[in-house]
Order: sequence, then C-alpha cells, then structure tokens
Amino acid sequence: MDGTWTPGPEHSPRASRALQKLVEQDPAFGALSLWCRHRDGAPEPAVLFQREADRWTATSVVREVAPAWTDGTTVFYGAQFADWTLEEQVAVCAHELLHVALRHVPRARALTERLGPVFRADLYNVATDAIINQTLLAAGFQLPRPCIFLCELLRDISQEAVPPQEALGKWDAEMLYARLLSRAETDPAPVAAFLASHATLRDLALEGAAGRADAQEEVEWQGRLDRALTLGRAAGRGLGTLGLKLADLPRSRTPWEVIIRRAVAKAVAGAPRPDWSRPARRWLGCHEEARLTGAPDVPYEPRLAALMDRKRVAVGVDVSGSISTPLLRRFAGEIAAIGKRTGAELHVLVFDTAVRSHRRLTGVDFMAEVLALDFARGGGTNFVEVVDSAAALDPSIIVVLTDLYGGFGAAPNGIPVVWCVPEDGGHPEPAPFGRTLRL
Repeated sequence: MDGTWTPGPEHSPRASRALQKLVEQDPAFGALSLWCRHRDGAPEPAVLFQREADRWTATSVVREVAPAWTDGTTVFYGAQFADWTLEEQVAVCAHELLHVALRHVPRARALTERLGPVFRADLYNVATDAIINQTLLAAGFQLPRPCIFLCELLRDISQEAVPPQEALGKWDAEMLYARLLSRAETDPAPVAAFLASHATLRDLALEGAAGRADAQEEVEWQGRLDRALTLGRAAGRGLGTLGLKLADLPRSRTPWEVIIRRAVAKAVAGAPRPDWSRPARRWLGCHEEARLTGAPDVPYEPRLAALMDRKRVAVGVDVSGSISTPLLRRFAGEIAAIGKRTGAELHVLVFDTAVRSHRRLTGVDFMAEVLALDFARGGGTNFVEVVDSAAALDPSIIVVLTDLYGGFGAAPNGIPVVWCVPEDGGHPEPAPFGRTLRL
C-alpha cells in the first residue's frame, strides 16, 4: 500500500478524493476499498407517500436513494455526497465499506427470507448504522451529524448505559434489530421519537433477489477483513490499532429455527424395530441353504418393521412477561411448522410458575390453532411443573421457550430437552440439563 489511489474508468469521480484520503488515513479501509466497486449514483424512480386529511396519496418521484448507499458489492455516491466536508466524505466512505465488509446486505436478505413480510428494513438499517458509526467514532472519524450511535440508541431505547467497547463486543446487527423490533411493537413511542430526532443514511439497497449469501463468499470476506485489520495494526494507525472486539464481525450463522427443526426431526424420526413374528429375508435364505446342505442352522433373525405409532412433541411456552411479543409470534410459527412437517402430535403447555393451559393440537390448521392459544402474560417462572407435565405425556422431545430465569427440578428420564432462550435478555448460564439454544 503506497498511499495513493487512482480511480479506474468506472470508478466514482465524486468519491475519488475522499477514497484517496481514506487510504492515506487508514490502511485497513484502503485494503477493503480494493474489493468494492465505487460508482456515482443516479436518481431512481420512487413512490412518495403523503397523508392528506384522512387518506394517503402516492406520488411518483425521481430521487436518489441516499447521499451514499450500497447494494452489498458496490458503493454508490449521490450528488448530495459533495455537500459534505472532505473529512465527512472520508467517514461516509468508511461507513459504506463496513456495510460491505460486515455483509449487512446479504444478512438482511437472509432475514427477509426467514421473517417474510414482517421484516422491517428501516429498523435493520438503523441497527447496522448504529454499530458502524460507533466503531468509526472510536477510530476517530468525523461523521456527518446528526447520526445514530450504538450507545445513544441503547440509552434512549432501553435505558442502558453501556461503555462503547462493551456495547460493540456484545451487540451484532441481528440482535440489535430484534431489540428494536420488540420495542417498536410493545412501546413504539420511544423508537419513533428516536428515529424522528436522529438522521440515518438508510443506505442499504435491499431490492433484488433475496436469499442467503454464498457461504464461500462469506468466508472470503471474513478473510479480507482479518487481513485488512492486520494491515492497519502493522501500519500503527486507523481501525486496526483499536483492538476492538466486534460482535458484528461476519461469521457462520445457523438460524435457530433450523437447529430446532433438526433436533425435533431427529427425535420424532420413526426408527425401525424388530418384528419377532416375521423372519428377516436374509434369515430365510440362510435357513434354507442350511437345510439343503446340512450345515448348522443360523440364529433366528426378525424382520425390522417401521415404528407406526405417532410421535409426540411437548412444547412449553413461558409467558411470565419476559418473552417479547415478536419472539413469541416467531416461536408460534415454528410450533406450527414442526407439527406440519413432522406429522407429530403436538402438545402446547403455557406456563409461568405453573402450567396455565394444556392443549393438544389437532393438525387441521396448525398456525390457526397456535394463534388461538391463550398467551396471557405476567408472573414469575418455575420449570418443575411444566417439565413433569410434559414428561408425563411420554413425548419424543420437550421444547421450552423461556428466558431461563426460574427454578429447576430433576431432568426427565430418557427424554431430550431443548431450552430456547432469547440471546437478548435470557439468562447467561445454560440450563442444568438438556440443550440450551440461544435465539
């Protein structure tokens, strides 16, 4: 890295000076910039919604997505980019490069695939911007104001006073998005007030083909980011010298829904069992050969028959008040999916200190049955009765959605237990028995 940067024929003339300054100022970002395309953005068609009296009107306009934005591989610089000072332009370039390096666009598309229409791109963009801006602030960049910082967001939304390094080491984009979504649904006023008083670039272009990013591409970007930070440390300046532990670094993420489905499918799979009333075909052949040749007969071997009885899954749902409404809705969807895909008999036990309701789902319409359950909220938590009641059903597996704050009894004999615990707000220690899965 010789401290110079020359735009190619398709590179952004608007950002060339800022990118050259960024390379000189921070070698880590200089290395990352080589893996991105940089283009001047052009105004695009959009629909502007405005409320007039008691109705909404839609107006077609042509405008830029933002002063700067990215689609995950290319960084675009709009006409408003020139309105910032050079120092602010440098910080915005670094901001967009981190969006690309941290794989925020592919991760957002993966969330869209998982959550469907309930996914809120605006809240996800706020979460990613807050993490990136806090990182750049620690690295000494001069960001355009006003903008969103992670520590301010946690303070205003959740009344948490957390030091910057601790916050950056704990929160990743998905976790922070889940917190914002939960707060926006349960108490929308603080979130709306914060968004109204803090500008954000809204700079993730999520349109286009949805789906998870290629696993090889994720590994490559993780290596690029590691090498860039190493380069910064060797140069003794910039982001690489901070020694920050970033929870939002790209890594392999297996969705919790997939893990639950695998565990339940394994538990309810029909394992073959011996049918002693019918001999195995192999034994018949060996027996007949022994009879014809006079050789010693082989021991009797039964035929293996598929296990035909219907499996049961017991699902405990903690409604003590600490489980957020969005998470409860997502978990309800997973309950329905488990029943539909496995064909197992589902028993849902709603509990806090005791089991408040127990219902066996018929399987006619799993989602409708789950949503019809009474999830009244409030109270403490105790797991003794719900685990004992679930074990009494002789299920293949017990799945419990809880924050894990409560009293435990003995483990059920021979029955696997999966504890599904929110990563944000759940007890930090695993359950004394079974498998603890962080959502």
